[in-house]
Amino acid sequence: MTITPQNPVLIVSATRLEIEPLFNKASSAVQQSDGIFRITMGANFFDILLTGIGIPSSLYEISSLFALRKVPFAIHIGIAGSYQTEIKNGSVVMIVEEEFGELGIDQAANFSTLFEAGYAMPDKPPFHSGRLINDNPAGIVFPENLKKVKGLTINVITSNKTVIQNRRDKHKADIETMESAAFFYCCLKNEIPFLSLRGISNQAGEMNKSNWLISESIQNVCDTVALILQNNNFLQNGT
Repeated sequence: MTITPQNPVLIVSATRLEIEPLFNKASSAVQQSDGIFRITMGANFFDILLTGIGIPSSLYEISSLFALRKVPFAIHIGIAGSYQTEIKNGSVVMIVEEEFGELGIDQAANFSTLFEAGYAMPDKPPFHSGRLINDNPAGIVFPENLKKVKGLTINVITSNKTVIQNRRDKHKADIETMESAAFFYCCLKNEIPFLSLRGISNQAGEMNKSNWLISESIQNVCDTVALILQNNNFLQNGT
């Protein structure tokens, strides 16, 4: 893997809030353009892309950047809601499978994906059986206790328990986000190796933010990313 000032590792996040601890660790953070920052830690560097919340802005910002520069490796981070009670608030997970959760047809509360309805081919790249799958790139070292999960990317956060249960059961999902499938899609289409990490801030459907662990989940996922960068020699000065 060649890492140079022109082609550094890219870290993607929807908002600055979700990645602020990495800015705090930096010796400098230079804004290169709208939403793109060069982060320096000592003699080392990486880039950050802030996409905005949701699928449309994520698809546009990520694909636009990939068209402009060669990215050797990308890491997506942020917070997420959990469908599974055993995945506790504050924990960090690695998403290895993703789906676009609301891309399909809903007839009489019976939802079919575009693949199930026959409007899209489930095994046309980058999809495998209608899913976006990321096998961990060979040689990438990450914490052994990092739980691997299936993610579901949705457009609408809801407190409706029936909707939440249907999403979880239909897609066999562990967590939900509003961007991860878009990141998977762009990386797989461009053949860019990647990791997707999330700090669990809340249980899906919990709207009382006093029960969320936002700052803790953000800090934990950023600490995990910093460890991965260090252990894989991703922080290099290109000389």
